Amino acid sequence: MAVVVDSSFLIALLKGEKWAGNFWEEMRKGRRIYLSTVSLAMTSMSLWREGIGGHVDVLIAALKQALNVSIVLLDVKIALEAGRLMYSTRSGLEEGAVVATAILKECNTIITKNEKLAETARKQGLNVVTPGMTPNEFKGD
Repeated sequence: MAVVVDSSFLIALLKGEKWAGNFWEEMRKGRRIYLSTVSLAMTSMSLWREGIGGHVDVLIAALKQALNVSIVLLDVKIALEAGRLMYSTRSGLEEGAVVATAILKECNTIITKNEKLAETARKQGLNVVTPGMTPNEFKGD
């Protein structure tokens, strides 16, 4: 069982938002967590923009400790699928990369706070976890 997370989830987790913390703990119980390098770059940019760029080190340390996290490079297959999705759904780079990662890694669920990403993922038939949901409502693969 696996999920894909995006920058909005990582930022919520770093800021201590309860919903993100609850899902992080639930996912650590044996789920594979995929993270696109595009999402990692977007997280870093957002943290620096907010003046808390020092938290990037905290994020990297947490990701290294979490053995079930796989950072997915933007390879040719993902880039081509992301481009197709960006064109067909009029989505941005991160939305395309996250949904493409889910599709190509055969994940059924994306965890995000980004409504545009949630909408794009649902249009592709993926489950979406958003703030306000509890781990009990989590549909997983």
